[in-house]
Amino acid sequence: TPSSTPTGGVWTSASPAVATINASSGRVTGVSAGTAIVSYTITGSCGSMTSTATVTVNPFITNVNQPANQTVCAGANTAAVTFSSTPAVTGTVYNWTNNTPSIGLAGSGTGNIASFTAINATTSPVTATIIVTPVTNCAGSTGPAKTFTITVAGSNNWQGTTSNDWFIPSNWSCGTVPVATTNVVIPTGTPNPCVISSGTAQVKNLTINAGAILTNNGTLNLNGGGVVTTAGTYKGTGTFTGAVYANNGGIVAPGNSPGCMVFGAGYTNGTGTELITGNELPLETPDKRNSER
Repeated sequence: TPSSTPTGGVWTSASPAVATINASSGRVTGVSAGTAIVSYTITGSCGSMTSTATVTVNPFITNVNQPANQTVCAGANTAAVTFSSTPAVTGTVYNWTNNTPSIGLAGSGTGNIASFTAINATTSPVTATIIVTPVTNCAGSTGPAKTFTITVAGSNNWQGTTSNDWFIPSNWSCGTVPVATTNVVIPTGTPNPCVISSGTAQVKNLTINAGAILTNNGTLNLNGGGVVTTAGTYKGTGTFTGAVYANNGGIVAPGNSPGCMVFGAGYTNGTGTELITGNELPLETPDKRNSER
């Protein structure tokens, strides 16, 4: 209620669709969101005098604009989430909850969500559901909640669209070269087969699908107790380190003797095939190296 000194004047609103005002008491009632000019006019023997004020009416509730869903790869950064509402209400607070903190985002929070490094410790996609609720400064009223998702892919798949070079980001489905926490899948049917020509390639788990070929002439290192799952072909003269290579269902093809394929942690052949050309077995394991000394 605005104050009126001297008394005896009349209150009016220039926008009664936004706010009305009691002519005598000056009590303002909000009708809809917006601004209204209210005036107080007093008339005396010397004429009339008018004083004005601006009244802002905030909506009782506001609708948060729908955030976009995201899909990212493990180890990549998510897009920052900036919340907004329609109509925009100054002072609106956005409270959110996340049902899957394991992706690298807290279970709850207030305000915008900054970019974070996505985590997925499995080989399957993990989807987190985030629910955001707007709270206005009008008696703490809440608007309708909105839901969106962040999906973290379980693997970075070889696509080979640019070349056969392992270390070119555009050759991978995530647009990044695999790192020590990345689960890698080598599929069949890509434009270029995957080749590690030199250097050290890092992965967590490695899957070589049937018909697919991975050539390692450098070093391939499995991290964190990673596992090899292969129905395809692993070949080359490079070194495999970090885990025992269990050839269950795939093909290991060192090539022509005296080519040498090194398995630093060991090699076992279950239901797999050793495709060897030449006069000797060119598979080098720690036991083989020790027996030759």
